[in-house]
Amino acid sequence: MVEADSRLPVVPVLSKTITRRRMMQGSVAAAALTSIGLHERAFAQDATPAASPDVSDDDLVAGLPDFVDATMKAYQVPGVAVTLVRNGETLFEQGFGVRELGGNEPIDADTQFQLASNSKPMTAAAIGALVDAKKVTFDSIVADIVTNFQMEDPYATRWCTIRDLLAHRSGFPAFYGDVLGRLGYDRPDVIGRLRFVETDGKFREHALYSNLGYFAAGECLATTYGATWESAMTDLLWNPLGMSRTNSMVEGYPADGNYASNHAIIDGKNTPVEWDDSIEFGAAGGVISTAKDMGTWMKMLLASDMSAEYALLSPETRADIFADSMVAEVTFSETPPISPATGFNYGLGWGIFRLNGHVVTEKGGALSGIRTVVNLIPDMGVGIAVMVNQNLTMATEAIRAHVLEYYLGPGGPNTQEKIHSDWKQLIDSFTAAGAPVTPKDPSLSLDAYTGSYENELCGLVQVIASDNGELRFEAGPARYTASFTPIGHDVFVLQFPGATNLGENVTFTVDDQGTPTGLITESMGAFARVKA
Repeated sequence: MVEADSRLPVVPVLSKTITRRRMMQGSVAAAALTSIGLHERAFAQDATPAASPDVSDDDLVAGLPDFVDATMKAYQVPGVAVTLVRNGETLFEQGFGVRELGGNEPIDADTQFQLASNSKPMTAAAIGALVDAKKVTFDSIVADIVTNFQMEDPYATRWCTIRDLLAHRSGFPAFYGDVLGRLGYDRPDVIGRLRFVETDGKFREHALYSNLGYFAAGECLATTYGATWESAMTDLLWNPLGMSRTNSMVEGYPADGNYASNHAIIDGKNTPVEWDDSIEFGAAGGVISTAKDMGTWMKMLLASDMSAEYALLSPETRADIFADSMVAEVTFSETPPISPATGFNYGLGWGIFRLNGHVVTEKGGALSGIRTVVNLIPDMGVGIAVMVNQNLTMATEAIRAHVLEYYLGPGGPNTQEKIHSDWKQLIDSFTAAGAPVTPKDPSLSLDAYTGSYENELCGLVQVIASDNGELRFEAGPARYTASFTPIGHDVFVLQFPGATNLGENVTFTVDDQGTPTGLITESMGAFARVKA
């Protein structure tokens, strides 16, 4: 469901069997900042690198429309919205292309996009507003706020703080349990099930990107404020800043119709797909916004003091949000400047790295059919936001790399060519992974696998024989349904609904008598068969 933070996965990773969980990791990974190597021309023109804090904005702003147009053509994206701010002023705010392929409604500065994981920094900022109001601290114990919060590890339950959740250091496994909202469990149900997530004793030992962690942080926000997460975000952040076209998936599509349809590459073609409507995980990925409002958002984050027009958070709280909280492990092959040598840390909702002597914060997001990225250069007062209504694209990386290089100088050679090459490899890998699975005979008859399976996290799962002679999966109060395709012996591909979802390998465990005893999934854990 959410994705997010993100670095670019490259072929050595993606050439392996790509399952749904790998797809989630890959799309999030591609959405953040890894492939920013920062140099050279972007197909049409070349920005002269400039690293001086007093560099003029004029050449960048003048050339940006042509650069974005060229990038859209190079990456075959339907629409883009770009916002550039510096020192409290909006330098550039423009939409390009169309809201939906086949239509002629243009994207403009008021067109709404799903932000995906760029919702996470907003959740952190709203908590920051409560910190300033002395209602809570980032180091408040989660279990003291959300009284039914419990983790598998008693020590983590006792000591896990809001900061641990926001910095991805709680121990929740990366991208694990994201399906709970799809299964139909509401927020209290999800909170109650967190105790069944296997954390393997990783509390504060590793940075593991977790949507579950941000879900829990959102519940801390809601409980402390005394309302829903949606209401807290509106009252604490969007209304005070005048972000009038920023809302959540609860509100859904705007009444005026000015929203960007999401697009996915299906069978080699750009195809409109539905917005992701996972409401339960709103704190991790449920915000909708526009280029204009994202300009306001960045101005607030970059405000030098409380006298600035868009100041909302105290300098102390902003500094806390952008402070290094946990060194992030490199899980994908990456190009400079993100590498073990340059360092990459999580702050509170943000990734943080150093480039040519400057601190840069970043956040990327990806959902089915959408990509977003925000970068800030605090010491230069610069912010860049890019939103694209397509999923497997790196137009976001190309545009923000162009801007960061202009201000900070090169981070590596041949940046734009490298980003484009990585994109081609990404498309090829996902196309191959999404090809129809060739069924192979399982070791048992399909009827032998049918029955009820259960684990504590997801509850009861039914494996049912379909009328067409195939197996299907039904789970949760929503009777969330997916299909099984056998790929040999007792291994199946579980295909979740949605045109952009890739499959997830499922292995049935079978005893010596040839009777299935359970099943093991990548994203939901192991299930034991329930005896009739």
